[in-house]
Amino acid sequence: MTWAVVLIGAALLLAVAGYVGAYLAYRTIKLNLLEPRPLQAPIQWTGESEARCTALFIGDSRVRRWPVEARPGWRIGQLGFAGETAINIEPAVREQVARAGADVVVIQAGGVDATAAVFQPERLRQETIARAARAVIAIGEDAHRAGAAQVIVLTIVPPIELELWKRALMGSAQEGLMTRIGAAIANEARARRMEVLDANLLFRDASGKLKREYRSDGTHWSLAGYRALDAALWTQVRNCAR
Repeated sequence: MTWAVVLIGAALLLAVAGYVGAYLAYRTIKLNLLEPRPLQAPIQWTGESEARCTALFIGDSRVRRWPVEARPGWRIGQLGFAGETAINIEPAVREQVARAGADVVVIQAGGVDATAAVFQPERLRQETIARAARAVIAIGEDAHRAGAAQVIVLTIVPPIELELWKRALMGSAQEGLMTRIGAAIANEARARRMEVLDANLLFRDASGKLKREYRSDGTHWSLAGYRALDAALWTQVRNCAR
């Protein structure tokens, strides 16, 4: 009996130690994403180079994974940085936004900032939310200066059915922080002549629950999700006046 208690106690201690170690490692990795990081990636263009209209999609892995198909008369560029924060994406794309001179710019970023903020105290979380919102808006303002007729900003879609190990490390804080950053981005965008596509609302059913079929995993979008976004986006996009 004594040996059984010792073994159970040892197993519990190992489990606790493993959890603490995993939490600290994951926390360190995510918080490091909020530090200045030099990023670089080429714009991936789809469509004819002489197309009358151009659109540029900018953001994190959701943009990088977007199965963009050029529509007649459009040339479309993707500039996505998987696993990166809005605050680091913004300085990395300034020159490319200026050179591209796209008619329409679509921005989706801030979710990684929210995930990193999970591991911050509340006083720093608010600062991270503000920084992420400012970064997204700065990209939009750069686009306006480069001649974009439309800047469309997507709200952030919170996670759904996260892997158990992520849920164990982050609890429910990630969902709330993503919603807060998404709302801050939307409010700032509307105040600065930018349009908002509410992806968070689009991905929900009539009862307000996120649709599982729109996810390939807990945070990334499925082909069905991208199709729903495409339909909503191109309804909103105006033809360029060239």
